[in-house]
Amino acid sequence: MSRVSPDPWRRAGRVARGCLAAASLAAFATAAAEPQAAPKRPPSRQLIARGTFVMESLKSGTFAPILDQMQHPPTYTKEELAEDRRAVSVALQFLSSRFGKLESYELLPEPVEAYSVSIAMGPPEYWSQVPKTELGPGIAFASRHAKIGSVTVRITDAYTESDGWIYSLEFGIPTTVPGASDRITQIARDMVTRMDSAIRKPKPKSSPAPAPQAQ
Repeated sequence: MSRVSPDPWRRAGRVARGCLAAASLAAFATAAAEPQAAPKRPPSRQLIARGTFVMESLKSGTFAPILDQMQHPPTYTKEELAEDRRAVSVALQFLSSRFGKLESYELLPEPVEAYSVSIAMGPPEYWSQVPKTELGPGIAFASRHAKIGSVTVRITDAYTESDGWIYSLEFGIPTTVPGASDRITQIARDMVTRMDSAIRKPKPKSSPAPAPQAQ
């Protein structure tokens, strides 16, 4: 699922991509290009408050409040929404385990080059119909994690009529970290595998063969 948003975080050179059609959810890894100039206006107080709420939820390992804030197609059935929520929850749990406990974070005043993996609800077809003008500038944080060290967390907002304000969550490793590209690519692949396993429906049991009849 390709994402293009009207902000200074230009991305190029997709490293890996996995699409879970069954859950209508995509996950992929991207490499950040040279960042443009920082936005002229800092994030609003409301966006900072919302972003801080997400970071505090990640820090405490409480993901349900984040899922409640994520946008999804308004045509989703309860079953489709539940499936997407389960897949995203598994992704967040996986990233939390792979990165290690979130120990601290701070607002990023300007873009940072990073290789990242992004998750969002809804199929590519839905988001391709959302005008670029309805995607906000987003907000980003630099965070420290017990296992992986330096991480960037970017939250992109959207202004559609759907419930929730979060378009996507993007977790990255700065390009200055040795092996960042290979590491995030493997993380993306493993995450997609874990999500796929979580939403895969078991095959129905086949009926037993009829017993032979006595002649």
